[in-house]
Amino acid sequence: MAFDADGRCHVSDHRLGAVLRLDDEGPVVLSDGPGARQGLAVHGEALFTGRSSTAGCGRCR
Repeated sequence: MAFDADGRCHVSDHRLGAVLRLDDEGPVVLSDGPGARQGLAVHGEALFTGRSSTAGCGRCR
């Protein structure tokens, strides 16, 4: 789980391999697909996630 500069909550779902932003209207899928995601980090305006199936991390937005 990570919070961005605007206070929005982001979560990674290892089982679905997705990164979601939790908004008042409900969850918003920011990234999904092959390679389960684990862990999140926010740096400035960027959201990064780790991947359990490959080394390193990737930028979500």
